[in-house]
Amino acid sequence: MKDISVIIPVYNTPLDKLEKCIESVLKLKNICDIEVLIIDDGSKDYIKRFFKEKFIGEVVYQYKKNGGVSSARNMGLDIATGKFICFVDADDIIVEDAFANLERFRNFQMVIFDIEVLENNKSNIWKVLKCKQGLVDKKTILVELLTSNRMNSPCAKLFCNECIQKNKIRFDENMVTGEDMNFVMDFLASTSKYYYTGESAYCYQREDSSRMTRIKRYPDRYYDNMRYLNSRQIFIIDKYKMDEYRCCLVEDQINGAYNYLSDLMILHLFTDTRRKRVSKDIKELDCDTATMSKKTSIKYKLICKKQWFVIHCLAFIRMFYLKVK
Repeated sequence: MKDISVIIPVYNTPLDKLEKCIESVLKLKNICDIEVLIIDDGSKDYIKRFFKEKFIGEVVYQYKKNGGVSSARNMGLDIATGKFICFVDADDIIVEDAFANLERFRNFQMVIFDIEVLENNKSNIWKVLKCKQGLVDKKTILVELLTSNRMNSPCAKLFCNECIQKNKIRFDENMVTGEDMNFVMDFLASTSKYYYTGESAYCYQREDSSRMTRIKRYPDRYYDNMRYLNSRQIFIIDKYKMDEYRCCLVEDQINGAYNYLSDLMILHLFTDTRRKRVSKDIKELDCDTATMSKKTSIKYKLICKKQWFVIHCLAFIRMFYLKVK
């Protein structure tokens, strides 16, 4: 059995980024026994030629009809043979000595690493958990799932393959947003032994355009998925008696709804049906503006008072600012 199965979904990735990604992963062979599974999600022919010419014999290449990143990852899970699963996006990079201490992790079901975020030529380390290195309990992880987006990604983690297969855990291929968090929550629901390294192992190339792209293609499904994830988070709060985090979740819902409306306006997809649906959901929230941050309170009032013109203006001001930044 291999130590790690590295699953890399590929879809028309620029070759310079893809080559850096693959080369960073192959360096892991110097410290552990890995298999590299390239799942080509219906890319143009140049991707297939690239792997045949550059990495023949070094990776397992599988082509499939285009179905999205979740279906590509699921195909990887179906053929993976490693003790651990490691997900890598095709434009990201793995730190060279990321898994040098693999022996220390073998008895854990999930191993969590920090993330180096690269954005606008600047590097920043995301501390995924607010705790010391070592054994970590489920509630600590759930707190991060409820209060930040740093724990959501399946990348920068090692997942026990046996747990995934035994519990039939897969990515929901019908989701257009939140599928990563959904996978992590499903895994947590079926496991109990976790380790936090407190060390960076993954370099993430951050791009804000992905959210806009998904909303443009699936405006209504995107919001449906947001609501579904909110319901799962509420279930976690109730199950684990974490009422102190309910306010954080409410703020996330308000900010998410506001950003969704703003993006709809920028994309010219803002309709009466969609605005009514969102404003109804926000009005029904059990919240107190006095406990919110000032920014969230303003967003809440703008939605509840149906100040669409103001939201529209602010959305385009923000878009212009990001372009010239």
